[in-house]
Amino acid sequence: MRDGGVASDRTSLLRWCLSEALLQIWRKELAGAKTLCLIRDERKGKLLIRFRGCNGQLKVCSGTFGCVRMKGGTAEDIVSATAKAMRVFCTACFQPPRLGKRLAAEQGGLDKKLLSHLRKIVHILTTDSHPAELLASNIMKGNRKSADERHNHCPFLPNVVMVGRDGAHASTRLDVFSSTVRDKDSPVQKIFHSHIFSRWFEDDVHQNSKGPRCASLSAAKHRFASFAKPLGRMLLHVESFFRTLHRAASMREDASWARTWLSNISAKKILLLALAADGADALMQLCRFLDNEACDPAALNQEIGFFLSELDVQFRCGKVWEIDGYSKHVLGVLQRGQLYALAFGQGKQLMVSDTVKRQALQEFQAWLQLCECTAKAEFPDFEVLNSMCVFNLGEQSSFGGDTPTEISQCLRRIAQALKLEPFLLKTEWEKLRPIAAAQKQCQNLENREAWRAAFEHTQKTCPLREKYGLQSLPVALQAYMCWSPSSSGVEQSFSKADRCFHEGSFGPKAADTERRSMMLLCMDKTWDKEVIAGARRLYAGAVKQHKGKQKKQRLDKGVSKGRFLTSEASFLKRKRDSVRAAGASSAQQVHVEQDASGLSTKAAKEMELQKKRRMT
Repeated sequence: MRDGGVASDRTSLLRWCLSEALLQIWRKELAGAKTLCLIRDERKGKLLIRFRGCNGQLKVCSGTFGCVRMKGGTAEDIVSATAKAMRVFCTACFQPPRLGKRLAAEQGGLDKKLLSHLRKIVHILTTDSHPAELLASNIMKGNRKSADERHNHCPFLPNVVMVGRDGAHASTRLDVFSSTVRDKDSPVQKIFHSHIFSRWFEDDVHQNSKGPRCASLSAAKHRFASFAKPLGRMLLHVESFFRTLHRAASMREDASWARTWLSNISAKKILLLALAADGADALMQLCRFLDNEACDPAALNQEIGFFLSELDVQFRCGKVWEIDGYSKHVLGVLQRGQLYALAFGQGKQLMVSDTVKRQALQEFQAWLQLCECTAKAEFPDFEVLNSMCVFNLGEQSSFGGDTPTEISQCLRRIAQALKLEPFLLKTEWEKLRPIAAAQKQCQNLENREAWRAAFEHTQKTCPLREKYGLQSLPVALQAYMCWSPSSSGVEQSFSKADRCFHEGSFGPKAADTERRSMMLLCMDKTWDKEVIAGARRLYAGAVKQHKGKQKKQRLDKGVSKGRFLTSEASFLKRKRDSVRAAGASSAQQVHVEQDASGLSTKAAKEMELQKKRRMT
């Protein structure tokens, strides 16, 4: 679609046929689904809903239910928009373009049977922790009354067993960040928002740096996760960063921010920034695991255990100064005596000593305690998704689920949520787990694929089905296959749509065009051939003749890209490998003394809040 204009009738029909063919595949798949997970989020007045469904053969289907423009942001608006999205999804040939009116007359209409089926099999709603989202979920379950009486007659989703909170949103609250990067007058923000300062910094990096050449300090201020990259790049090129500030302070009268920062900086503050960057990198690895709609809930506890273990090795055992990372790099620069701060006619050399190192690491302990407390509050081991650690066929983490008692408790929680017999579920789990573990080891499969292969093995013949007699475990496996603790798929769909649409289109046709285009942008690649074949049938039914365009293969298809030793990705790989190696060799280490008195008033209140949340 042209910016500010509309597409031609033929282009509109082509896009509509592709999206309708995709919808036909999804409707067919969900008609045979046994459980359904809805993933929902709102941005700029638009509610986007994605789904993950699983059938009796443990085959997972994921896609987009729809995108609805809401009238407001209340819980009632979210409930109405969710119901509208599901009804539109179940309506065949909804709002065709002019050339496709004949298809709507012949094949269109609401499939009430499919809508009723989908409402019954929705067992989990994954949203963020916004109060309106949580209230809307409870209204749809029937647990809360709505201000709109239309929603109180009958629960729209009566069989929802849990409301999941997005893990990626939670994980980004686990760390502290310095005002050096985030504030409006911070040097990083000033350099990033000035093309002159940015060019100075990039030129200095390219001329003098021997490490990674990435010099962009871009960041989005709405979340901490985006600050980790500019913080790390600033520290990797800390000498170029200081030279840029000195140049700005001496040449620009309005650069009081640079002179103020240079006069207040010290070796201890630089080390604290480096410690924060190393902690941020560990956090980003957890965030990236959760930042995936198909992330494995069985590995959730294990990943959190790895995250806490990495923090312990680096900051409590004091290994952060020895392993490859930001702290070791900055410490080397300070020990060589190559950093000077010149401001207001005075200069000082930034030097480091064992006392300064000890003070910086000890001051960081307070924030480390808050981070660990928040992790245990945000990811409690008594939730159903965390209890799915029993399906983890790999190395068990120390965060729960690795003793017979804990396994029994996890299986009991899953059985209660799905209304199954706990003893029967445990018996069937014990029968099938060795087969799944063997499948994983022999074929190098992921957890979900290994359980699916084991289940298929037990269903091959009638004697095998009678031998294993699986009744409760298939229901639990269906939930495990499709339930997701993350709403990142919705966020990514919004971002893809923002790159392709403009805000100048209004009306029902524009909204439906946006909904259908978003489905195509975010569809699974496994449906390509089926979608094209279905679109051809629809297009042929709407027009007399059409010609398909031959698809040309890229010349560089299948050619892998090289990796340079001085790249930022190589540096981060060496850093993370060093952390894992240090963790494997640190069985007994002297821990850094912890002192909670270093917490600020705001951080102390946050600590108390997380402790209360964990106990409730």
